[in-house]
Amino acid sequence: MQATGTLVTGDLRIDALLGGSQWVGASVQTVELTYSFPDSASLWSTTVGEYAAGVDWGPLSGVAALSDVAKNAVRAALASWSTVANIRFVETADNASTHGTLRFAWTVSAVDEQSFAYAPDSTDKAGDIWLNSLAPWDGFTPGSYGHSTLIHEIGHALGLKHPFEGAATLPTQKEGYAYSLMSYTAYAGSTGSWVDFEPTTPMLYDLLAIQSMYGANLTTRSGDDTYVFTENQRYFQTLWDVGGNDTIVWQGLSQGARIDLNEGTFSQLGQPLTYWSEDFSKLWTDRDTVAIAFGVSIENATGGDGNDTLIGNALDNRLVGGAGNDTLYGGAGLDTAVYNTHRIAYNLYTVPGGFSISGPEGTDAITGVERLQFSDKKIAMDLAPSEHAGQALEFIGVLAPSLVHVPSIVGVILGLIDGGTSLQGVFQLAIDIGLVNDIAGSSSDAAVAQMAFRNVIGAEADAGNDRSAGQLHGWTQRPFFTCRFSDGDRRYGDQSGSH
Repeated sequence: MQATGTLVTGDLRIDALLGGSQWVGASVQTVELTYSFPDSASLWSTTVGEYAAGVDWGPLSGVAALSDVAKNAVRAALASWSTVANIRFVETADNASTHGTLRFAWTVSAVDEQSFAYAPDSTDKAGDIWLNSLAPWDGFTPGSYGHSTLIHEIGHALGLKHPFEGAATLPTQKEGYAYSLMSYTAYAGSTGSWVDFEPTTPMLYDLLAIQSMYGANLTTRSGDDTYVFTENQRYFQTLWDVGGNDTIVWQGLSQGARIDLNEGTFSQLGQPLTYWSEDFSKLWTDRDTVAIAFGVSIENATGGDGNDTLIGNALDNRLVGGAGNDTLYGGAGLDTAVYNTHRIAYNLYTVPGGFSISGPEGTDAITGVERLQFSDKKIAMDLAPSEHAGQALEFIGVLAPSLVHVPSIVGVILGLIDGGTSLQGVFQLAIDIGLVNDIAGSSSDAAVAQMAFRNVIGAEADAGNDRSAGQLHGWTQRPFFTCRFSDGDRRYGDQSGSH
């Protein structure tokens, strides 16, 4: 298998993890790497530069095959990397005629370390991963030190380094498991600290680094995926998802959750993590457990029965607080808060910065959410002139204020604006289909101006307004004219000729 040097990127989050070399595949799209499980009968190169005398890690002492349990753990650890990067792992035999580029086996090493991996290069031992049978092991289930060690060592075998070594290093406040499983520190800012549940995936900066080397896997979870997290369960992971309309669901009877849909952020789901300082003199907990990788879009969040906090991103989010007194932040985008009962069952109040809604599920504080969805109807809260529902009302106010009481028509108009049609574009459509002509009673510019003046001001236009209406230059000016009039600009006659 060929290896090549790795180029630095200028992004410290990535460069602090680059070991300097990586594998090169026959395909420019995907690097295919074989792996195998040696045993005591396997063959090894013992020439200089390979496994010659004096090598600390290798087959010279106590080589033993992995158990079936350990082999399955290796396969799962490999999958955690191929899920996020353009790498394909293929298992092969390990015998006198063939072996994998990556080889996994036990050895006896006097070095006081858990394990060791050889980085990509042109030697035969490159990619070999050795587990020290003299070191303490706690099994290979996800969350164990053994399982995270496999992910860590595979990272080295793919070309990653420790983020605290070399010329490029992470700052202390970013050097920890939340950012990289290649670290020796569990909690960033507390060097050498420990945690009671290890990461089960590569973490935030690991994904950035491995994807800069091999490219991102753009097929992983490309559909509409639902990620379910449950009360009292353990999590420490990063989500990678490439497409679809996706949802994070919290299932909690009493324990509240914090779901943050923004990329590169952590949510608080499941049991808190317990950390210890390096010398075990200090202990603390942290609820940040599940991260969303950079570049990943998750659209929706559903809370449980406790008091949850749901935080939207720049997309159109669907936020379901559920039972409990929840806090919902919509953020940018056209966001909807969902309630499962009829509108009549809820009381809605305006409060500084947003509004409060109380009903059968509890009392929620809501900020930056544009729509409320009940079981029987949907209510628009974005009523400012610059917001979608406010623009729809302006349109109706100019053409026919009575239509505000016809939900189907309001819904059509609002749907156009929600879909990206400008207010001027909606007026143009109303002109094109003859709606403006029907309501105004004539196709003349004067009739259109009279209609707008009558509906907005509540009186017939005077002579001055009639003269202003005459400044309309045919149908091409009417969308602009009506749009400006809807915004309360009665000086439209002075403006129309300049656009």
